[in-house]
Amino acid sequence: MDAGTLAATARRIKEDTLEETLEANLYAPPTAVVMDAPARVRAPEFYVVARTKFIVLLVATLGMYQIYWFYRHWARYRSYNKANISPIWRAIFPVFFAHSLGRDIRQSLARTGIAHRWWPNLLAWGYVVAQIISTVCDRLAAKEIGSPTTDLVATVALLPIGYCMWGLQKAANLACAQPHGESNRDFTWANWVWIVIGALLWLVILLGWAVMLGWITFD
Repeated sequence: MDAGTLAATARRIKEDTLEETLEANLYAPPTAVVMDAPARVRAPEFYVVARTKFIVLLVATLGMYQIYWFYRHWARYRSYNKANISPIWRAIFPVFFAHSLGRDIRQSLARTGIAHRWWPNLLAWGYVVAQIISTVCDRLAAKEIGSPTTDLVATVALLPIGYCMWGLQKAANLACAQPHGESNRDFTWANWVWIVIGALLWLVILLGWAVMLGWITFD
């Protein structure tokens, strides 16, 4: 058999094989590309919020935001660690659990190996003292035995309260790998409702101060 005949035979065998392969693929049942389902992202261990949103909500609501703030932290902690705790009661009586929150955040940072220089016990004590002062002044005003000074002290106490709370929140954001609170920086419609209500309360307070100080009279 000469070289030309061998080449022709090889070419014919190649064409027959290609034709059989195409036919087999043509009549083969369709196959689907199997992809692994994405793993479910686990919710963070603590409540995450951006600094601007935190400050606006705390100030706009005259500090009432802290009740929700504590509740969200403990609700997230309970869900993440399957802990047998009551977020509601810990939010209603935060002065008794501020130290616990700081300790749990510190332990979470230690587990993840995140270095953060802060003083959770000092922040917790600062919050507790400022909150007690604010509450006492509010009670005096409610019993009509206070004065413009006690009202002013109760309002100014919001500054150290917010400072200490943000110190805890900043550490919580770091522990949840969101140092800037990326997942909770936008304001929702519910946030705006509370901001409007808080703005009206601020207006009433400012008018009350103006009347007590004699800046506004109704003669």
